[in-house]
Amino acid sequence: MTTAQTAMGSKGWRARMWSQLQANPQVDVLVVGGGITGVGVFREAARAGLRVLLVEQADFASGTSSRSSKMVHGGLRYLSQYQFGLTRDSVKERERLSAEAPGLVNPALFMYARYEGEKPKAWEMKAGLWLYDLVAGKRTRQYLSAAESAQRTPYLRRAGLDKGYMYQDAATDDSRLVFRMVQEGAADGGYALNRCGVGKLLRREEQVVGAVLHDSILGQHLEVKASVVINATGVQVDSLRSQLGGQAKIRPVRGSHIIIPHQRLPLNYSVSYADPIDGKRPMFVYPWEGATVIGITDMEHDGSLSEDAVMSQAELDLILQGANRVFPEAALTTDDIICSYSGVRPLVDDGTDDSTEAPRHHEVWQENGLITVTGGKLTTFRLTAVDALNKARKQLLDAGLAVPKFRSDQPIVAAVDFQQPRHEGLKNRVWQRLCGRYGNVARDVLAVAKNGELELIEGTHTCLVELRWATRAEMVETLADILLRRTRVGMLLPEGARVLWPQLEKICAEELSWDKSRWRDELAAYQQHYQKYYGLPAE
Repeated sequence: MTTAQTAMGSKGWRARMWSQLQANPQVDVLVVGGGITGVGVFREAARAGLRVLLVEQADFASGTSSRSSKMVHGGLRYLSQYQFGLTRDSVKERERLSAEAPGLVNPALFMYARYEGEKPKAWEMKAGLWLYDLVAGKRTRQYLSAAESAQRTPYLRRAGLDKGYMYQDAATDDSRLVFRMVQEGAADGGYALNRCGVGKLLRREEQVVGAVLHDSILGQHLEVKASVVINATGVQVDSLRSQLGGQAKIRPVRGSHIIIPHQRLPLNYSVSYADPIDGKRPMFVYPWEGATVIGITDMEHDGSLSEDAVMSQAELDLILQGANRVFPEAALTTDDIICSYSGVRPLVDDGTDDSTEAPRHHEVWQENGLITVTGGKLTTFRLTAVDALNKARKQLLDAGLAVPKFRSDQPIVAAVDFQQPRHEGLKNRVWQRLCGRYGNVARDVLAVAKNGELELIEGTHTCLVELRWATRAEMVETLADILLRRTRVGMLLPEGARVLWPQLEKICAEELSWDKSRWRDELAAYQQHYQKYYGLPAE
C-alpha cells in the first residue's frame, strides 16, 4: 500500500486515523478549514515536522477553493490601486508555481481587449504591463492592433477596439492544487480529515487550547488539545471568532462563472474586458480543461455564508451581455451553458465603499490564542501560510517545541520525477498531467488504470483512471466529491457528466463497495446538489 493510500483514503483510513487521534489527542497545530489557505498551513506545518491535524467540516476545496476563476495571476489591475507589494509577491509566486508544478499550474497567455473610451487608459495599460514584466524579470507583453487582435481571436468585435494588450499569467485546477497540498502534507506525517467539524473551542484561562471535533461519517466526538489553533475557514472565519466575542471583519465578495463547450467560443488564450455596467469589474473568457469559462468577479455578496453561493439571474444576464458585446458573432444564449458556479472570497473589510477597491492582501490576527488568517489570493497561498505559522510561532515555542522561523524560500510543492515510464497506451501529455495533478503518486495512479482508462474522456482533458483513483485513495464519500472536486467532469460535461454514470457506477461498486441501492441514493443526492449549485438560476 502506498504512502498516499495509507494517509489519504484506503479502505478504513478514517477509522484508523481517528483511532490514532483518540490514542493521542494532543497535536502541535490544529488547522480548521480545508480550502487553499488551510491546506497551505497544513503543508508547511507538516514539512516542519510538527504534529498537525487539518479538519474540514464539509469536503476539502468544497467552498471557494473549487469555485475560483482558476487563475494563478500576479494581479495586473492591482497596480492601478498602488498595491505594488501584492503584485510583486504574486508574480514571484506565480513564477515559482509554474516552474515547480507543470501539468497543474501552467503558463497561459492573456489578452486585454480595450475599447475606445474605456478604462484603464492606453498609457495606463502600457505602464502596467511594463511594470508587470519588470517584476517577473522577463518580457511577455505585446501590443496587437485591432486588425491583429480580431485575426487571432474568433468572433472578437473590432469596432471601437483600441488594441489587444497581450501578457502572460498562469492557470490551474484550483481544487487539484488543494488536494496536492493535502497529499504532500499527509506524506510528511500530517493528519487530514474531511467532514470533521469544530463544535466549540476549548479554553484554559481564556486562552484557546484546542477544540471539540465531530466526525460526521463516524458519528463521534473527540476533544483535541493543541499548542495552537489556526482558523483558516475562509468566509466563515468570523463564525469561529465569534466564540471569543470577536467582531466581524470579513467582506464577502462573489465571483460567478458559466462554462460552455469550447467549440462555441474556441479561444486559445484568455480574453479579458471591462464589464458593461461601469467598467470597474473584470470580465474574462478563457479555455479551461477542454471547455470555455466566462466569468465576472467583485460582486457584493449579501447571501448566507453558511452555505455555498449560487449565481443570480442578474449575474447570468450580465455575463452573457458582456460576452456578446465583445464576441457578438458568437451569439451566446443560455442554451449553450453546460453549468454555472459561484464562489465567495473573504476580503478584509477596510470600510471601502466599492468592492473593486477593497484590498486583496491577507491578514493574520491573534485573539486569545486563536490565530485567524484570511484574505489573500490563490496565487500567494504559500506566503499566507508562512505568515500565519510565524504568527503562531511564539505559542509553539512556549509549548516547548523547537521550531525554526518558517521560511517562504522553500519549494512550494515536492519535486516530481517526470521521466515517463513504459506503459501501453500512455501518451506524454497524459503523463505530464498526472505528474502535475498527483505529484509523487502519479505512478500509483497509473498502476490502477484498467484497459482504456488512460484515454481522454471526450470534451475534457480528464482520464477515467482519475475517477478510479479518487474513489480508491482520496477520501471520497459522495458523487459530488468525485465529479465536482477530485475531477471536474461534472462541470465540463452536460447534465453533470450523465454520459459517464454507467462507467462510474461500476467503478464505485469495485472501489467503494456501493450496491445498486447506495448508487441510486447517491445519484439522486448528486443530481439535487448539482441542480442547486451548478445549474442555471431558478426563474
